[in-house]
Amino acid sequence: MRPPQGKGSRSYAKLPKPPEATPPAEHAEPPPRKPAKRPRARKPAAAPPGARGSDGSRVRVAAWLLLAVAAACLGSGAMLALLEARAAPPAPTARAAPAGARHAPLLTPPAPRSSRGEARPSSPSSPSSPSPPSSLAAARGSPHQPPLAPLRPRACEEWCATHRSAWAVKCANFRSCGGCAQCSAPSSPPPAALHLPPAVAPPAPPPASPSARQLIERLNHRFDHGHPTNDMAAAGVLVRQFDHLSAWDIGEPWLPCPENLWCGRYRFSWPSTIINAQSRKVYYHAGQQRGGLVLALTARVLCVYPGDGNSMGNADNGLAGCIATQCNQFQDWNCVFPPDYLKEALEAQQRRGNRKEHNEVVLDVSSISPSFLPHSILAFFHMGDIGVVRGLQQKFIRAYGLEDWECPLLALNLYDSSRPAFSLETK
Repeated sequence: MRPPQGKGSRSYAKLPKPPEATPPAEHAEPPPRKPAKRPRARKPAAAPPGARGSDGSRVRVAAWLLLAVAAACLGSGAMLALLEARAAPPAPTARAAPAGARHAPLLTPPAPRSSRGEARPSSPSSPSSPSPPSSLAAARGSPHQPPLAPLRPRACEEWCATHRSAWAVKCANFRSCGGCAQCSAPSSPPPAALHLPPAVAPPAPPPASPSARQLIERLNHRFDHGHPTNDMAAAGVLVRQFDHLSAWDIGEPWLPCPENLWCGRYRFSWPSTIINAQSRKVYYHAGQQRGGLVLALTARVLCVYPGDGNSMGNADNGLAGCIATQCNQFQDWNCVFPPDYLKEALEAQQRRGNRKEHNEVVLDVSSISPSFLPHSILAFFHMGDIGVVRGLQQKFIRAYGLEDWECPLLALNLYDSSRPAFSLETK
């Protein structure tokens, strides 16, 4: 016979179920039984990162060891970078960079999560500030934080170069990389680009002078075919002998006389002569051995005398060596021809025959020297005084940086018609 079981007995649930029997009485009922509680299903706790018991941590540790062995074997900086990227947290998602952008794509930080691991929507009133473009920091997964792993000096310098805008961030690798010390203090900003004005093209150089032999051919052609005409190039060759109305006294007869010398009153005009095959006379004859200059046709003519016009004696009349009386078809002495009457002046010289030896063409010095030097002088010539003229010619080409052929020394022959008037002096 079983002992009576109380309602609160602890061993009631542990006894084996008795065999079914006929209930003792008609109104007897078994004691009520409490329904068994079903155990609540509990979620397994997530293993923290790096826990020894999780499969993911084992895979991560194995990958870490494999990469470490590879880095030790290869000693490559790329492996060290892979180790750092492996140790860093997962990189946030990247937004597509706009077309034409040269820097790395901007990184979007991960959305904040609640304690249950659910993503919380970001507030529209507090937009996330864009991270500074940094290719090296983005590769390590954190655009705002310095790298935590030791870096090589070169990599550290690159990191510092990409974090110059974040001066509040101190360098974490100061002990392992001395180059990162510069990250803790701002450096001077790069100099602004210097905007230079557009380069102005230099003035075109004057046309190159012909060679000495070409010049001699041209001068001899003009001398042989010269005749009375208003065209200076067809009239003959314009020459000027050395005299004391220039800077001869200071050894520079191609310049006007200085104002402080006695000849300063004659510094505005120079006498010259047009020579050709019909007019072989000059002011100083060959026996006086007085060389001179062959002038370019750019010289401006003030007036023309059919003979010696005594321009030196007329220097004080205010007409720069010319006189007021103009020649005409009835009078060709004690008068002057205007520049436009060059043909009439040369014809008057031919009519005189041997009464006058040369014509006198008064030139404006300012159209020759010094503003138009050295191109206003074509050559130097001598008439027996080769030593003196050679020294002056060499001094001239050195003063103006010319080659010898650009302003050569020529020999002038006015008395032997069997030989050319101009020849190259080779002695």
